[in-house]
Amino acid sequence: MGIAASVFTKTIDVRDRGYSHQVLKLRLSVLPASVLSQITKVFLDGNKLTSLPPQIDLMTSLQELHCCSNWLRSLPASLQQISVNVLRVSANQLDAMDFLFTKKRGAGPSQIQETPLVKSLQTLRVGHNQIVIIPEATQHLAALSSLILNNNDIHALPSGIWSLKSVTIIVLSHNSIKTLPEFESSELKIQVLVLTGNRIAEIPNSISKCSHMRELYLNENLIVDLPKAINKLRKMKVLDL
Repeated sequence: MGIAASVFTKTIDVRDRGYSHQVLKLRLSVLPASVLSQITKVFLDGNKLTSLPPQIDLMTSLQELHCCSNWLRSLPASLQQISVNVLRVSANQLDAMDFLFTKKRGAGPSQIQETPLVKSLQTLRVGHNQIVIIPEATQHLAALSSLILNNNDIHALPSGIWSLKSVTIIVLSHNSIKTLPEFESSELKIQVLVLTGNRIAEIPNSISKCSHMRELYLNENLIVDLPKAINKLRKMKVLDL
C-alpha cells in the first residue's frame, strides 16, 4: 500500500523496510508500466538490496535515485539511458564507477558515449564504498555540480578531475590520495574542496586558479607548508589545516 499511495506524488519511498531484491521486485510488480514511466523520485535507502529491481528501467522520467545503505555491488548499465539528476549510492559495496559510462568502440578510456545520464547528472554521492579508481571519463559529466567520494580506497586522482566545468563541491576525504593533479583549467568553479584524511604532502601552486574557492579542508594530511598561491583565493572563508 505504501508504494501505491506514493504514486500520486510521482515518488516511490520504501526507505528502511529491510526489503531484499526479490521482495522489492514483487512489491513493484503491482504498478503498471504507465505508472512507472511517470515516477520522478525513488528512495530505496536502508534495505538489503544486492541489485536494483528491473522496474527501474521503466522509470523513464526518473530524476532522483536514492539507494544508500544497501548491499549493492554494481548498478545496471541500463541506468545510463535515463536522465537522472541526483544519484546517491553511498554506503554500499561498489568497487568501481563503470556503471556511469559506456566506452566508444575502439576509443581510449576517456572516450565515452554521451548517454542521457552523462548529460544530466548533477549530484553524485558514492561515499563509503570500495572505489579504487575514478575513471578519466568522469570529466565528461558536464552538468555535475556535486561529487562526493569520501571514505573509499582511492589512491590517485585522474588528471581531468578538475576539468568538471560545473562542479562546485568535491569531497574526497578519508581516502589514500598522495598527490593532487595540477589545476589546469582557468574556468574552475570549485567552491568547496574537502581533502581531509589523506596522505597529501603538497598543494600545487596552480590552486590559485580556483578563484571561487570558499572552503578548503586539508586537515589530517602530511602537509608541512602551503604555497603562497593560497593567498590569491580572495573568496576563501574556511581553511582547515
